[in-house]
Amino acid sequence: MWIRRGGAIAAAVVVVVIAYLLISGGDDNGSGTGEPESADATGIQQFAADAGHPVYWAGPTGAESFEWTELADGRVYIRYLTGGAAAGDPRPLYLTVATYPVGDGVKAVKSAAKSAGNTTIQVPGGGTALVSKGSTSVYLAYPGSEYQIEVFDPDPARARQVAKSGRIQPVS
Repeated sequence: MWIRRGGAIAAAVVVVVIAYLLISGGDDNGSGTGEPESADATGIQQFAADAGHPVYWAGPTGAESFEWTELADGRVYIRYLTGGAAAGDPRPLYLTVATYPVGDGVKAVKSAAKSAGNTTIQVPGGGTALVSKGSTSVYLAYPGSEYQIEVFDPDPARARQVAKSGRIQPVS
């Protein structure tokens, strides 16, 4: 029951964060401000190189453009925009890969997996992913990493497929 609530809360948090990002206004640099910035794959790679910590994504394919957002607490969101969507689009329609600093990512995933309705799966690269029934997000982490990665998609099957594909990796 706690995990069901957790999945619902996680989905709500994604929607709230996106709404907050849209309402909070614009800024030229975006870094740590919570302001969404439009970029192509090269722009995402430059942002990640300058971030000072790992930033995860699903690679450069499947999007017409990207949006990156970095919050002051180190959370980073990479959205895969399609259909002519612009950075800051309020609709939760797009594949999003988020990077969260959590201390011990695998421990956080395994701890959450203990709740009813949650399962873990192994993902390429030695990672562990948390799948919650009915959730549109999958959470994963890799051994030795201080980060947890969220793969969100409005289609839960697609979120699971992307998480299990081996495409989730640090931006290089």
